[in-house]
Amino acid sequence: MSNIAARIAEIDIEIARLQEEKARLLGIELQINPYANLKTLSNKAFGEGWSEPWVASKCPSLVQDRHAGYDLTSEALGRVELKSTRLPLASKITYNQCHPNDCDYFLFIDYNTIDGTENIFLMPSADFQLLHPSQQHGRNDLCYSATGCSSRRNAAILENYRINGWEELERIAGGK
Repeated sequence: MSNIAARIAEIDIEIARLQEEKARLLGIELQINPYANLKTLSNKAFGEGWSEPWVASKCPSLVQDRHAGYDLTSEALGRVELKSTRLPLASKITYNQCHPNDCDYFLFIDYNTIDGTENIFLMPSADFQLLHPSQQHGRNDLCYSATGCSSRRNAAILENYRINGWEELERIAGGK
């Protein structure tokens, strides 16, 4: 990712943080959609440059720790691979490049670019096969792809792993 794209991602995160602080100080509900411009980012800028720092800023117990097969770590969860999407999508949601043997948990986050909400799912990597993934690449690297919420079957499975907001995710990841 270019230095400009990285700096833009940092600014977006800081703007969202300042808007939340302003709303808290004024005692008002924040009405700004922090996800409105996500579709303008390239896939790499979105995932690595925006989503990973965003999650770490919302959940300080999840620390960015980029390695092959995982992106975040926490004392309570271990190695966490983050898979995020920008909704609504014209076609089905697919989580690509999933490495269940390299992480302890998958954190699936679907950001809604229209209404500013998110769906958060935390699934142990041992349960990943419940999503009926297909192997990606023809190699033996155990890299998979799984359809997300757009598949009725997988949507029902993911509901068992739903996290109700950033505060709950922070608590599970080891925060107070």
